[in-house]
Amino acid sequence: MWIALAIVVIAFLAVLFLPLGGEVSSVAGSRRWYVILAGLHIPIPKSVTRVIAARIKKKGKQPSSKVSTVLWQDLAGKLRRLRSGEGPIAKVFGVDDLRSALEFVLKIVHTLRIRVHRLHVVIATPDPAWTGIAYGMACAIIGALPSDWAVSVEADWVNAAPAFTYRVEVSVIPARALGVLCSAVWKKAFA
Repeated sequence: MWIALAIVVIAFLAVLFLPLGGEVSSVAGSRRWYVILAGLHIPIPKSVTRVIAARIKKKGKQPSSKVSTVLWQDLAGKLRRLRSGEGPIAKVFGVDDLRSALEFVLKIVHTLRIRVHRLHVVIATPDPAWTGIAYGMACAIIGALPSDWAVSVEADWVNAAPAFTYRVEVSVIPARALGVLCSAVWKKAFA
């Protein structure tokens, strides 16, 4: 019984303190998706990713520009009412609560870890002048990236189509996110 309890406790601690997230990689046009659970990279079958991509494509139909303009105007009006404290959300929760919710979301986002294991970009356009401009801009951007990211760029003066090879991971340590959540609840309860 003690062994079973120890295994359960170790599994719980592994899930709590090891990364949780996802990874996508692409080599020679073949894309693979992985779920990261307790630090293990579990591949998602291609049949599942095809179904998800088809559903996203179906939902992602672009509305007409008239509809999107109306939606943006409606959203801008709601944001103005929210800032002034007139809206129903602001009346129920208060503007200070909305600010603390936004701070909480930003803190959670800061617990995310984005790691680029490999990114190789081959820049190519039909016009060699545009290829040179894009290559120069890409080199400038790469200089600003973190040094531990394996990012490289290459200019292809012959072909007209760009190519990408990448492996990117986004993960979070659940214990860290839970700490941010507990801190926010503590601050709200005893403020």
